[in-house]
Amino acid sequence: MKIYRSFCAYFVLVSLVGGCTTGTQLHGDRPYIESTTTHSRPVSEPVRAMTSFSDSLNCMDNLLLQSNVGQTVVAIKKINDPSGKALVSANDMIVTALSQMSRTSGAFRVVDFEIDPIKQDTVQTLTSLLLPTGSIQIPAPQIYISGSVSFVDQNVLKKSNSLGVSVSDDAEIGLAGDLITTALGMELHIGDFLTRTLYPGIDSANEIVAANKGFGFDSGAKIKKVGVQFSFERNLSQGVGAAVRTLTDLGVLELVGKYSQVPYWQCLSLDQSHPEFQRELLDWYGGMGDSEKIKFFQTGLRNLGYYNGKVNGKDSLELKAALSEFQKDNKATPSGFINFETYERMMKNYARVGSNGDIKKAGLEPSGKKDDELNEPRGGYPYLHTDKGDPITINLASSKPQYNVGDKLELTANVNKGGAHLSCFYQDANNSIAQIYPNPLQAEESLSPDKPLQLPGNNSFSLDLSAKGNESVMCIASYSSLQGRLTPLVGEPFNPINVKSMSELSDALKENFKDEIKGTQTINYTVN
Repeated sequence: MKIYRSFCAYFVLVSLVGGCTTGTQLHGDRPYIESTTTHSRPVSEPVRAMTSFSDSLNCMDNLLLQSNVGQTVVAIKKINDPSGKALVSANDMIVTALSQMSRTSGAFRVVDFEIDPIKQDTVQTLTSLLLPTGSIQIPAPQIYISGSVSFVDQNVLKKSNSLGVSVSDDAEIGLAGDLITTALGMELHIGDFLTRTLYPGIDSANEIVAANKGFGFDSGAKIKKVGVQFSFERNLSQGVGAAVRTLTDLGVLELVGKYSQVPYWQCLSLDQSHPEFQRELLDWYGGMGDSEKIKFFQTGLRNLGYYNGKVNGKDSLELKAALSEFQKDNKATPSGFINFETYERMMKNYARVGSNGDIKKAGLEPSGKKDDELNEPRGGYPYLHTDKGDPITINLASSKPQYNVGDKLELTANVNKGGAHLSCFYQDANNSIAQIYPNPLQAEESLSPDKPLQLPGNNSFSLDLSAKGNESVMCIASYSSLQGRLTPLVGEPFNPINVKSMSELSDALKENFKDEIKGTQTINYTVN
């Protein structure tokens, strides 16, 4: 009815201006008018944005999970476009790329806060209001990403072709075609947030070319002194937005690979023998201490089946024999000594690519029967940065054996293995259980014997004991971050978990994570 009245008003206006009287003729056009809502709908279905690097981002997620890099809090500076020709949101593209690389590994969390009051939305405004009250706290970023769309050069190459034929004095036909290219570049860097200095060598600089192609057909003729003109044109344009997304995915993947020291180029199906990648491997190898190198090879050779000794960072005859056997199998000089050549052999084959270019396997997990056709030595490639097979001992202690109502709970957790990750849960006097670490106020860290966990840490929050009774805290240990997979199981940190006891929670965690859980400890105390 509203549509009808609005069209009547329009035709009344036309009638008054043009002298026409056709107001009642709309009734006959009602079927055509009613079809407007159908024709206004999009012809094509929405498409999930997929780039040529989507598989590569998933591959990196697996590598980060297997390499146990822990969780890093990231801030992103505004990615500017000085040319003003690439009006896209590169910042959001970076967030999406980091999110895809953190689905299972939980490797990165992005701090989302806008300091420009003009650009703040409801969430940011409420955040600004609540921050001074202490109701919420924003974790301090460890690193930040900066950069820009460094250039957009339009019409770099232009190829035009045209053809015209005059049939007679009264008729002619013309054809025209052109191909125009546009070059785009993006520079990205990673910096240390606390010192506001950029890490040397952790950067990316990539370029891409987008093309526009057009085809036109024109004809004209005179028929009995009346001119007739006909034209047809078709254009194909590769969008700047899609080009910037591809550059962003590639750049972020390269940054994360360099920062985390994993061979990211294998997720791009690139040859590890490239001089640039060899230089990066050499830098990583040179940055390891002697004990760290020994432990690296002890861990890798053990998971490959060459070595059965301890992972303690100490050299031994058993390790030399294992190294020599590995070197023989991988066409390296069988010296029995640790060197870069052997390190390079150990670091290869993170990802396996099929004949069609698809990534068939990513990560460092040993291969199963399905991978026999890949001809991998000793059943697969190792977890390189953890002693995956050994249990982790947790020494969890509270600041005192008994507490009074109103006290604050303080805990210290020590582990006996490097690269350990803890997840901790608290049961209060009312038997309500919630996850207390990691949480939005205290980011997850990779622990070691000389790096214990203080809970709470940095006065970011407090655990106030408000009721008398018996309470407990349980922590589980693993060699990789479980946080990304914990949330669907137990909910968000500090929110009650739907279990009746710590033992029920422990059983549920073991059922879901199985042998990934390498240690568990629970402490009990009384609140008077």
